[in-house]
Amino acid sequence: MHGPGGSGPAPRGEIRFAPYLLDLDAGLLRSGETAISLRPKTWAVLCYLAQRPGVLVTKEEILDAVWAGTAVTEATLTKSIAALTSQDCRVFRPGVLP
Repeated sequence: MHGPGGSGPAPRGEIRFAPYLLDLDAGLLRSGETAISLRPKTWAVLCYLAQRPGVLVTKEEILDAVWAGTAVTEATLTKSIAALTSQDCRVFRPGVLP
């Protein structure tokens, strides 16, 4: 995944979901003019989900995509999702992601 600490082919463009802007080229999540810092795997989870609007994805799909070849538990994914619902980054609240 492209972005903080990522590698491989870079997805291009931006994904907007008010009040957020996910800049795939720069590897940044912004709320207005404020950049929101995310850990690399949390960034990868957000990108994976944001690039699939309206698609139901399983935990296993996310784990396979983000942590490919690495043995992790569901708790690892839960930690990343929790970071996306924190006070600084409330991406996962009703009506935010398309």
